[in-house]
Amino acid sequence: MNKLSVFLFVLCMIVLTSCASQRRADRLLNHQNLLEQVMIDKDMSPEDKLDILAGSMVDAMNEGMNIVNIKKGGKYVKDYFGQNNGSIQTIMTEVVDWQQGLSQAERRTLGLRMLTKPYARDMIKLVPKFIAKYKTYSTAIKATRRVKDGLLKIGGGLLDFGSGKGGNINIGNGR
Repeated sequence: MNKLSVFLFVLCMIVLTSCASQRRADRLLNHQNLLEQVMIDKDMSPEDKLDILAGSMVDAMNEGMNIVNIKKGGKYVKDYFGQNNGSIQTIMTEVVDWQQGLSQAERRTLGLRMLTKPYARDMIKLVPKFIAKYKTYSTAIKATRRVKDGLLKIGGGLLDFGSGKGGNINIGNGR
């Protein structure tokens, strides 16, 4: 009876691990499909594209942070940014180009509007923790910093994500 219990326990662990891997793969595919659709959508505004990109990144960062095994979490993060790097770069280039065409007042208004977005606080809190946990994955760091830098440029320096530079609004450093 004891051997049967051990066998069933091992079998359950294998099945559960496989299910978790499949769920992660499904989430990665969903992120990839979403970002590819956003990237090619000519009718969507750059602000809406940024909202979707930032929301996807916050979700992926939360998913990566929730994976206890650092190697599996690292692989998930690396896969997310590897699969989506082209979409992220294209969307962020479009957003930066668009916001550079705005007047200073429009950039400030946009910056203030960004503060009300559902992902804003999550992004501010997650980016430093995410970078600290996955600092060895340079692709993820570069993409995350590019989005952060893009967000900082929006609002004409009004937003200051705790860097001590520019801006009239200091959101803090995630504390």
